[in-house]
Amino acid sequence: MNSLFPLLLTTNRAECRDFYRSVFGFEVVAELDWYVQLTSPDNPAIRIAFMSPDNPGIPDGYPTNPGIVVTIDVDDVDEVWAKANENAADSIAAEPKDEEWGQRHFVLVDPSGALIDVVQAIPPSQAFLEANGMAE
Repeated sequence: MNSLFPLLLTTNRAECRDFYRSVFGFEVVAELDWYVQLTSPDNPAIRIAFMSPDNPGIPDGYPTNPGIVVTIDVDDVDEVWAKANENAADSIAAEPKDEEWGQRHFVLVDPSGALIDVVQAIPPSQAFLEANGMAE
């Protein structure tokens, strides 16, 4: 296997490009009138792409982004939250929240309609560890 990245079908490719650049600092790798691919400047293996849903390579009748959630694992969720508030406040679907299983996260909706779950690992709660037989 050489790579794996989400390729989301959307008519809003330019808006997606701008969203990921402004919130996550992604850079454009390729841009055509029907396709945009972005990469993280910190790790070129982290990529996302957007393609026109009427591209001939897509089977007829295939729905656009059915039930897609893209998870982006970050070092500091609050830093990305600040960027999202500054650059994409209307895209916020859920505010930052600490989950008992060991995750702090918030959710955005990108211009393609996909949910973007921005997560940071935190220690799980003792109650969660005990309830799941993981306590020491």
